[in-house]
Amino acid sequence: METKFIEGTNEQYSIREDGAVIRHYLKKGHGNNQKPWIEYNDVEMLYKQHPQRQCISVIIRCNGKTYSFFKNSLLSKYFNIIICPQCKNVINVIKHKRVCKTCIHKNVNDLQKKARRTNPLLYRSLQKKFYDNNREKMLIYHKEREKVNRITITKNYVANKLEIPVALLTDELYQNHKATLLVKRKLAEKLNTKPAYL
Repeated sequence: METKFIEGTNEQYSIREDGAVIRHYLKKGHGNNQKPWIEYNDVEMLYKQHPQRQCISVIIRCNGKTYSFFKNSLLSKYFNIIICPQCKNVINVIKHKRVCKTCIHKNVNDLQKKARRTNPLLYRSLQKKFYDNNREKMLIYHKEREKVNRITITKNYVANKLEIPVALLTDELYQNHKATLLVKRKLAEKLNTKPAYL
């Protein structure tokens, strides 16, 4: 794996692609016969819980200063990647991010579901307010969505035509009715009439 030296540490510390911080140092001494010897050591530093933040970091002392390094901030700076702390996937980034987009969307959805469960009346009123403020955009969005459902014949579209809930629509019934709709559309095209299901 590729390693790069961390700036401002006199090449004593480096970061590896998997996020490990490695300490490089010289050990000098004298043996029994008073001949000097030098030993080169590479030690992988351990990440510990940061005292003031809810994350792990490596604290080092170099050039009379104390540095606190975070794994993802170093990876984004030197390799343009981060390791998402929630899903553990490696993501290419331009600048430092805490988590990946999929985890952000999942967290937002979880928060929305929790808000919906805890206070449904407030959630409904906010939803209605948003819809009223963006009525034209929402109408355009719904028309485009209906058009896509109609062309691709989704499960929702078939369930709506059969007037049953989507949960009760089995795969076999969906495939049969989809085939029926396609036949009717082809027949309508040959007869030059508007299809009944469009």
